Amino acid sequence: MMETILSEDIVMVEQSLARACIAGDPFERFYQIFLSADPQIKPMFEETDFNKQNKLLKAGLANLILFAQDSDYGKLKVDEIGISHSKRQLDIKPELYSIWLNSLLKAIAEFDPKYNEELSQAWTRVLSSGIEKIIDAYGP
Repeated sequence: MMETILSEDIVMVEQSLARACIAGDPFERFYQIFLSADPQIKPMFEETDFNKQNKLLKAGLANLILFAQDSDYGKLKVDEIGISHSKRQLDIKPELYSIWLNSLLKAIAEFDPKYNEELSQAWTRVLSSGIEKIIDAYGP
């Protein structure tokens, strides 16, 4: 059962992301952290154009935030991510999403000077419902 996402959580996350982006490039740092977090991850990105991948990450993050706001567009885009990341397509295993989230939070924490435990929990609440939807689409 997911925690209720409050509008304050959305505002906190959007402000945190803005502060992090002003301070530097949390997305490049995210990939440094993520690729070294588990040995099965780095090989998945061997042929990756990281300029394109960073744009996909930014869009995906925006769509997860929209999903948390109950946006129809956010729901559509998260459904599309679920299909593309499913066992039938990219085969992104469900256990990798907690590593993804933890890596993202570590990167944000490095760049957002106001990052704290309360903000970490807000990020987790906001992103978890969309991540669960993506995991649900993985398939048997």
